[in-house]
Amino acid sequence: MAHLSTMLLRRRGMLLKLVVALPTLWLLLSLFTLNDSKLDDKDTQANIPLKAREEAEIESNHIRENVIIKEPVRVAPEPPKQAEEPSTEPPHEIHPAGGVLLPPQEPNGPGEMGKPVVLPKDLDAETKAKVDKGWQDNAFNQYVSDMISVHRTLPDPRDEWCKAPGRYLDNLPQTSVIVCFHNEAWSVLLRTVHSILDRSPDHLLKEIILVDDKSDMAHLQQQLEDYMAQYPKVKVVRAQKREGLIRARLIGATAATAPVLTFLDSHCECTTGWLEPLLGSIAVDPHIVACPVIDVLSDDNFEYHFRDASGVNVGGFDWNLQ
Repeated sequence: MAHLSTMLLRRRGMLLKLVVALPTLWLLLSLFTLNDSKLDDKDTQANIPLKAREEAEIESNHIRENVIIKEPVRVAPEPPKQAEEPSTEPPHEIHPAGGVLLPPQEPNGPGEMGKPVVLPKDLDAETKAKVDKGWQDNAFNQYVSDMISVHRTLPDPRDEWCKAPGRYLDNLPQTSVIVCFHNEAWSVLLRTVHSILDRSPDHLLKEIILVDDKSDMAHLQQQLEDYMAQYPKVKVVRAQKREGLIRARLIGATAATAPVLTFLDSHCECTTGWLEPLLGSIAVDPHIVACPVIDVLSDDNFEYHFRDASGVNVGGFDWNLQ
């Protein structure tokens, strides 16, 4: 019985140990398995490059920001459109050949379209004195010239053959227009310059060179410089002493920069389409010296006299030298 009791006691102790040992062993196995799982996660993250992890974190933050922080876009209502005010600027005449932009004109002004300006015969003493002084200073009626716009219109004397589209080459050379003067009247000189600017295609006119052959009239000094300063294509060149026409033209030729030189008087007016035929002849043969038909302006009333192409004119003279 004692042996049996001892065995029973031993069996009870064994069972008690098993009851205590089995839960302990299960707990140890669970902890060991959990540690292995964490180590595997760390190894996996360690294998991901640092840059990839940073990009993943940034993308995750971006998504969170879009979801949590982003506010709905509010579209502001468009302001009501205001009606455009009509332009009050007077319309400009567009040159049909070359697209030259002409300044506003006074259709019924003195001398427009080349019409004569006839003074009344019974002039008062003061006006007659001014007319006489104009003749004395310039050998033409300066008083009438001063009444006429420096942008006055002229008729188009060209033949229909000359007006045909595509009549001249597209790649015409540029020209420098040289105008020499000495004590020229203000209105006549300005009308010469503006007729060149107003009736020359812009891409063909490189510059206008005004050569002052030692003028001593006040209006041809600083006043001329100030007026021409508003036209970038106009240059004023002054001779140091009285040179005469030919040497003054050589001074202008020295200052010119275009491949073609055009010489004009300081008391002339260019008509529509005056430049293209001259440059067209030179473009065909650079050795050509082209000379235009020179019409007549009356020295008394500034009427524009012209003839059509049926008459032959060379330098303003017909075959009878008239």
